[in-house]
Amino acid sequence: MNFSEKNNFCTQKNISKENFLVYNLIIKKRTKSKPFDNQKNMSEKKFISTKEATEITGKSINTIKSFIQKNFKSDNQNGDQKIKREKAPKGYFWFIEEKFLRESFDIPEKKENSDSEIVELLKQQLETQNSQMRNKDEQMKKKDEQIFQLLERQRESNILLKNSQEKNLLLEAKTIETEEKGFWKIFFG
Repeated sequence: MNFSEKNNFCTQKNISKENFLVYNLIIKKRTKSKPFDNQKNMSEKKFISTKEATEITGKSINTIKSFIQKNFKSDNQNGDQKIKREKAPKGYFWFIEEKFLRESFDIPEKKENSDSEIVELLKQQLETQNSQMRNKDEQMKKKDEQIFQLLERQRESNILLKNSQEKNLLLEAKTIETEEKGFWKIFFG
């Protein structure tokens, strides 16, 4: 981290530069001594910070802190460390074993999907999409037939309308012709 990144981090987290250095050292020490990747070493426990605990549980920081205080005393008596603390310039940094936290708050473990499960899921999705596309194709064929039938009815209607108009024109021409003959008969008759 360069100087400007340190300043930004310090102002965002509301911590002094001295505390930032201590915090940085503790985090480096913690990551070296306790790897967070459970797959590397399954026998080691995964500890998380109080902030991460609030994100996992959805509880407030005060709820997590009171949970830590209640369980830290009994944890030390049993000798089974599920909660750890590390000295900070002002108080302690607290770390909780993730499995213990999830069990205490009834939060299920994140289950990683294996490749075969993912492939099977993708196959199911693909089959679903294919069946939907087949249904849409059938619907489109039906709509095309309906459109063709409507166009054919419209064409027939146009032909009937044209025939009707032609008949009307012939009738009008005959009535005009008879009227004209009547007019000439009146004057020259």
